[in-house]
Amino acid sequence: TPVEKLILATQSALGALKDPERADLVATLGDTTGPVALHSMYLRMKEDDIGREILQEKPRIGETVRMEELAKCPEGSFGR
Repeated sequence: TPVEKLILATQSALGALKDPERADLVATLGDTTGPVALHSMYLRMKEDDIGREILQEKPRIGETVRMEELAKCPEGSFGR
């Protein structure tokens, strides 16, 4: 239920803040909050010209990405 997810997310967040090496808590936090965060990101991208373009093109990011090229990107952009 949503209430159970909220409790689990809160407990996981507090536990992970207390002990960041607890990968199980970090993973649980991601599992419980991930869908909400992704939906929020999707809505924000739909409101932006470049975001809509990315959603339409659906580019794949894989092993062909050159990390040294990403490092040249402006601060606050993908890769930085």
